[in-house]
This record gives sequence, structure tokens and C-alpha cells, in this order.
Amino acid sequence: MGERIRVPVERLEVGMQVVLPASWLHHPFVRSAFRIDSEAQIRKIREAGFSWVFVEHASEEPPMAGSAAELTAIAQRIVEVLEDDRLTAPERAERVYGLAAAVVSSVFEDPSPANILVASAVAKSLAEAVANDEAVAGSLAAVSSFDRKTYEHSVRVGCLSICLATRWVGPSRSEEVTRAAPGFLLHDIGKVALPWDLLNKAGPLSDQEREIMRRHTTEGFRILSAQEELDPVCARIALQHHERSDGSGYPLGLRQDEIEPFARVCSVADVFDALTTHRPYRVPLRPYEALE
Repeated sequence: MGERIRVPVERLEVGMQVVLPASWLHHPFVRSAFRIDSEAQIRKIREAGFSWVFVEHASEEPPMAGSAAELTAIAQRIVEVLEDDRLTAPERAERVYGLAAAVVSSVFEDPSPANILVASAVAKSLAEAVANDEAVAGSLAAVSSFDRKTYEHSVRVGCLSICLATRWVGPSRSEEVTRAAPGFLLHDIGKVALPWDLLNKAGPLSDQEREIMRRHTTEGFRILSAQEELDPVCARIALQHHERSDGSGYPLGLRQDEIEPFARVCSVADVFDALTTHRPYRVPLRPYEALE
């Protein structure tokens, strides 16, 4: 007899037996318990407003949510999805994006060396997929640009940065993007050291709060520098992704060529996401408006 476990919608897969946590009167499906037969059903569950559902789990001892073992399994699943020729490029991009979001969310909850190492592997898989498959690259960029409900800022910016960097440096330097990819995906990891109420404040920050918020760059540098498995460029991205060419950025006030090139790529993606994301105090721009 299977056991029911709570599973975020972004982790759902075709073939899972799910139970929606609501009466059939409050969702568009014929019944609350059913087997997922298509990607379209997963999208429909998401559009119905569910952030999680119950899944029938056959194992006696499911792995603890957010554990390194579970994240490793998700990382392996990402590789499998990327290699699954039965899925279209948009389907692969959407599935991989959701799995990456699950990993990054867990790392922000527990930035242990083991979890950061798994996130690093996920980022490198994304970079290799973007370098090797133009269709996946375009689909991943599209998902990153337009999905605002489910996935966090870090995943959107990370995926966009990987796509931008790959296009910028070209195929001959794709290995450089792969080494930098963990820094793109974890560029905001320093925020785990900041007060929760500050990160979720609904409104503009005071001058004092802004100074505290700026510490996430140096905290991110500290966290990623401690990971010997990561290329040093990853820590530089975390430190410098808010620097600006005219010297007005932070935390060091660097200018032009003083800034790590991949940090500048991350900065472009970061600003694009900020302009196109809803804020309580500002209406978001459409993607083409932000590009202008």
C-alpha cells in the first residue's frame, strides 16, 4: 500500500498518481484523485492554483524533503529529462526549470556544503544543455522570462544568465559558462544570512534596510568561496552582480573592466527580472519593454 506524501507542483511528473488537496467542487478536474497522463495536466494543476498535491509513494521510507540524497535524485532526474527525446524542447525546459527551482529552494533553506554541491551539478547540467541544444536554450529563456507564480528570482536569473552567457561567449568557450553556472544559479545565496522580514518586506526599503540588504553580496562571496569544488568565478559573481560600469554599484564600486565579465552578464539578467516582476509598489514591464 502506497504512502501519501506532499509534493510541490514543480516536481510532478507524468505517471504519478496524485490526490488534489481540495474537493472536486473547487477545481476543474472530474475527480480529486487521478493519474497524471500528460504535461498538459501538470500545467492545468498549476493553473488551478495548487502549489502542492499529495502523491502516492510506493516506498516505505521516502527521503527527507530537502536532504542531500533527495536533491541528488532530483539532479539525476534533470539529466534524464534533458536526454529524453520523447519530450519536446519546451516540455524539457519546463520540467527542468521546475526541478531546478526545487533544488535552489532547498539550498536557500539549508545552504550546507552538500546541498550547494548538488546545486552546482544542476547548474552545470543546465549550462551543458543550453550549449548543446538551441531549442532547449530558447525554451528555457522563455520559461524564465514569463513564469512569475511558481519559481523564485534566483532560478529565473540563473537560467537567463546561462542562456545569455552561452550566446555571448559562443560554443568554443562553453566550458567557461559551465564553470560559472553555479554562480549564476546561486548569485543571491548570501540572502540566507539576512533577516527574513527584510527579504519579504512589501514596499521600498529605508536607507538603513538597503545597507543591510547590500550585505548579501559579501555574504554570498563568503559562502561560495568556502566551497572548494566551485570555480572561484562563482564567488566573484555573487560578490559583483550589483556592480555597475560607471562605478555606482556595490559593494566595491568597481568600474568597467574591473568587474568580472560573468558578473556583468548576471547583472543584466537580474535587472531584466526586476523590471518584469510584479512588486507591491510597481507595475511590471512587459519583457520587450524591459529590453528597450
